[in-house]
Parts: sequence; structure tokens; C-alpha cells
Amino acid sequence: MSKYDFGYQLEAGSTNEWAFQMVQENSRVLEIGPAIGNLTSHLVKDKHCTVDIVEIDEEAGKKAAEFAQRAQIGSVDGNLNTDTWYHNLQPEKYDYVISLDVLEHLENPEHVLQNLKKLLKESGKILLSVPNLAHNAVILELLQNNFRYHDLGLLDRTHVHFFAYESMIKMIEDVQLHINYIDAIKKAVSDTEIKCSFEGIPVEVEQYLKTRRFADVYQYLVVLEKKETERIDKLKDGIIRQDMCQTKILVDGLLKNQIIFQNHYDNVSVEVDMEGYKDASSIRLVPVENCALVYGLHAYSINEKGVKKEIGYNWTSGIGIDDNCVVLSEASSEVNYLLESDTKKAEIVFKCKLLSETVIQGMQELEKQKKQFLQLLNEKNNEINEKNNEINEREIKQQETETELYKVIEQKDMLNEELTRIKSHIFYRIYMKLYRMLHRK
Repeated sequence: MSKYDFGYQLEAGSTNEWAFQMVQENSRVLEIGPAIGNLTSHLVKDKHCTVDIVEIDEEAGKKAAEFAQRAQIGSVDGNLNTDTWYHNLQPEKYDYVISLDVLEHLENPEHVLQNLKKLLKESGKILLSVPNLAHNAVILELLQNNFRYHDLGLLDRTHVHFFAYESMIKMIEDVQLHINYIDAIKKAVSDTEIKCSFEGIPVEVEQYLKTRRFADVYQYLVVLEKKETERIDKLKDGIIRQDMCQTKILVDGLLKNQIIFQNHYDNVSVEVDMEGYKDASSIRLVPVENCALVYGLHAYSINEKGVKKEIGYNWTSGIGIDDNCVVLSEASSEVNYLLESDTKKAEIVFKCKLLSETVIQGMQELEKQKKQFLQLLNEKNNEINEKNNEINEREIKQQETETELYKVIEQKDMLNEELTRIKSHIFYRIYMKLYRMLHRK
């Protein structure tokens, strides 16, 4: 029995169910790798399609062939690594070609995709599913220095090629096909066949893994066409939207007034209706339960007229970087806001990055050193101010001394002038006396 024998019931959420929903009734279909014919049987019986199949497993292929019009099965006709199957199907043209979790088993998936394209009608579609090697379960295995093959799933031991989003897109572009629809089957780490968890992983790494693009994509579901059309993108940005962190608000800091919100790390938004809390004057925010850098932090007070006014926090038990950024630990995780007297609603938004306890301890030590440095700097500034005051006093005294000196010099000059005048007068009188005496003779 084939390991891909899952019976004939279309399992909800499976790639077979997706493909069944995508195919229109009465279509001409080529199914690659149908196993025992789970999807084949439903396309024929429920949608009245005509189906041809290609299956290398002869035992499984014979079961699927019971529902097919033409069947290329076995190690020769059903071997996709040769072109025998392709030549045997010529000159058929199909409305749909279905290849679910097949390309990763092939030696040259691009070449097979080229052949499938040639078998497609101009308006036909290829329905493709591709396992995602970049699922978090695989990455967690690698982080634990493990890479174990499994009988089924992402690391099926018969996989020859592995694909992630970008490599899948490049393969499609290389064969000049166009995506007109893309979606995915998603699974949490705990729901995969790979037994692993986030236990023991640094919180920074855990948050990155949980918030990166396509982290929970188990299989990509793609519809391809020969001509480019407007794409239906169900993946969007590929970010997991499940709630990841718990945020608490305590009105007036009271545990009885605690309100709990579930949010996503990348965009937390909480709103509190203050009507039920008469005379409340503050709200205390506990952003997350983990050590974290909380940034883009803004709080608003909204009055009954809907006027929104931003308010800053008046204290935090963590490390305040600036008005919009704080670093919190599990023991110091509070940010407090004083409310305007006319507040009817309070709104707080922020983003956060988880940090390990080691990083927090390092930052706390730096904060301690910063405070010590600022204290020392303040003491030195005080000493400098005292010295400056002393210098200023000395300069004032010096200026006063210089002023007194200038006055003495000025008095000296005046005395010298007076002395010179007196000397001149005395010399004049002596001269006159001598003159008279000489003239008397």
C-alpha cells in the first residue's frame, strides 16, 4: 500500500479539497501524481470531469485508473523524470493540470512544468501545491542542529528539491508562467509532523520567527496561466495575525480595575472607556508580560467632544529612553499616565520587541552606570561652578584693586603736575631776583 493512500474522502483543508473547489464542472483534467485517485474519483463522480493521470506507483496508479480516461502508470509510462508520459499524452490539451506536492520529488521540476505548460489550453490553468521548506518547524529543527527526514510532510525522505517562497516564484518565472491566484495551507509549529517547539529559543529569535513572512505556510497553493492576469493574492503580507502578547491596563493602578487585551507584537492598540471609572486620575500600562523594548509609544486623552490630546507618561518602573520608548523587564514593567480631568476615553498604541533577561540586565547595568556618571558629572559641574564663582570674585576684587591703583596713579600725576608748577614758579622768582640784582649794578 502506498504511503500516500489516504482513502477517498476529501479531507477538509487539504490540497485535494482546494483543487476540487477550483476545478469547474465538465472540464478536461490532467492529474499528476494522483496516488490511489482520491481527487480523481471526486472530479469524475461529482464534477463530471474527464481525467487523465500520470502515476509512477503502479499499485496506486491502477486504483486511480479506475476513474481515469487515460492512465500513464508505472516506472516507465508514469515516470515524470523522463518524457515518455508527455509523448504518450500528445496531442491532448487540458483545461486544468493538477500537480499537488509533486515537483519536489522530481529531478528537473522546471522541465516537467514546461511540459505541463505545453499540454495546457491557452485559457487553461495549472493548479500547483508546493511544500514550504521555510516553515518555522524546519527552522526550529535547524536551530537545534537537527534535520530529520520523515515519511511524509515537509521533509519527506523522497523529496529531491526543496522550495521556499522566492525559489518557487523564480521557478514559475523561469518557465514563463504567470500566477493568477496564490494562497496557502497554514499550520502552527505544534500541528506539523516535526516534533519541535520554541522552548529554549531566545525570546528575540522566537519573536522574529513568529513575525516573519510566511512563517506558518505549510504548503503554497498556486494557480498558473500562460497569460498574465490580475493576481488574487490571499497571502497578502504573509504575517501571522494571531494574538501573541497580553497587555494590561490598571485604572488608577488598582488590580480590581484591571483590563486585559490580546494583541500582536507589531501593532498594539488599546482603548479604555473611562465612563465606568468615576474620578479616575491615571491609568497604568503593562505593555507585555516579557522583557521588551516598547517603542512607538503614544497615549491619548479623548474628551466628550472627541478632541484627542497626546499625553506623556509621568513615570515608568522600567528604563525610560525617551517619551515614546521604554525598556521593561518582568519585574519592572509599568508605565503610568496622568489623565486630563475631562477624559472620556484613553487610547494607547505601541510596538514591541522582546528582549532576553541577559540583555535587560545589561541595559539595567548601563542605566546604573549612566546615573552614576550623571551624578559624578553633576558633582564636577558643581565644583566647576564653585571655581568659576571664586574666579569671578577674584576678578571683581582685582578690578576693584586696579581701580584704586588707577586713582593713586591719577593722584600721583596730579601731584607731579602741581610740583612741576610750583618748581616753575620758584625758578621764575629766583630768576627775576637775579635779574634785578644784576641790573642794579
